[in-house]
Amino acid sequence: MLHTRLMSDPSPAHCRRIVPLLRARDGQKTTVELSGSRSFEVFDIAWGEDIGDDYEHITSNCSPGVGGADIDLFFTDEVMRIVAPENGEVLWAADGTPSVR
Repeated sequence: MLHTRLMSDPSPAHCRRIVPLLRARDGQKTTVELSGSRSFEVFDIAWGEDIGDDYEHITSNCSPGVGGADIDLFFTDEVMRIVAPENGEVLWAADGTPSVR
C-alpha cells in the first residue's frame, strides 16, 4: 500500500524510532495510542517494511504471543504516542498528524 506523504504527516525518520523503542521494552506492557481513538497494549512485536513504503508495519503480541493479549497490526505513521503504563511517561510522540488507515 503506497502512502503519499503530506507535510503534516509524521516524518519517516522520527517514526523509525518506534520499532527500536518497542523492541527495548520486549515483554513489558506498553500502551500504543493510534489515530482514530485506538489504543493497543503491546508486549512484543514483529515488524517489516514493504518495498516503496516510508513506514514500517508492526504486528503486536504474536512472537512469542501473550495469553489473553490481542494480536494487532498497525503502521508507524498511525502512532500518536507511546506510553509506559507503569508510570504514565510518554516515551515517544508523533511529530506530525498521524495517518488513519
